[in-house]
Amino acid sequence: MRQIAAIVLALAAAACVPAEPAGAPAVPVARASVKLPDDVVRFGMDYGLATYITRECGRSFRFNAAYDRAVTAALEKKYGKNPSWAGSDIRAGIDERKLQDTAFDYIKSRNILVTNRETWCAAGRAEIAEGTGIGKFLVAR
Repeated sequence: MRQIAAIVLALAAAACVPAEPAGAPAVPVARASVKLPDDVVRFGMDYGLATYITRECGRSFRFNAAYDRAVTAALEKKYGKNPSWAGSDIRAGIDERKLQDTAFDYIKSRNILVTNRETWCAAGRAEIAEGTGIGKFLVAR
């Protein structure tokens, strides 16, 4: 179950919102929440799952940083460098139940056993073969 929590956290963290600057106050600052665009959420989901697969299957895959830069540049071109949602509280802008359900659906659809590394590697190979958003973040070694 800890792996599921790590995946969900990775997906939430991957939705391309800048990190707080070093030395930021430890006290939470109130921020406006807005709905994140669907393509940004999809990018975050794909990024998070691909990152998890490369971490589990480092001998089989590496992360495609060039694709990451290209998609990030395309999103910046579409939304600008500082879109209104970039300064928002990301967790308030994502339906966490939907995010969790999407992660569970992915695990089920790829027949992944969360404690079995090889099932994650098989999912990565399938993603590459199908040319999916997740697969584009993965490069077979």
